[in-house]
Amino acid sequence: MSRTKSDFLTQSGRMIMDVLWRHGVLSVKEITAFLNVDKNEDKQHVYTTIQTMCKILTQKEYVSFEKKSRAFIYKVLITKQDARKTVLKSMLQQFFGGSSLSLAQHLLDENEIDFDDLENIKQDIINKKNKVVK
Repeated sequence: MSRTKSDFLTQSGRMIMDVLWRHGVLSVKEITAFLNVDKNEDKQHVYTTIQTMCKILTQKEYVSFEKKSRAFIYKVLITKQDARKTVLKSMLQQFFGGSSLSLAQHLLDENEIDFDDLENIKQDIINKKNKVVK
């Protein structure tokens, strides 16, 4: 049985997207080079694997490509913020029944949150509340 297609970014897909978000429009060769510079391990990324991952990202509509001579040039179609929204929205539905409150309570219960971060979140809530009331 084959796996169902996911619209989410895999870890490999996210690494490629991070390179594109940082550096802009790139060829597969350039993406591979950036990934290999960033990687601190003996095992290097292989061009054909990156090319396959870029094709998958195209199918998921995260990137588009243009063929120039023999090179495929990729550019992002979705911002990092929009990618986060997509993942969070799906996670919210899948694990928290669509409840933002359940997610927030889970984060508070399961994570050590710095007091200053809590104060910043509190201020964000106050600001958001003031915008809604106006």
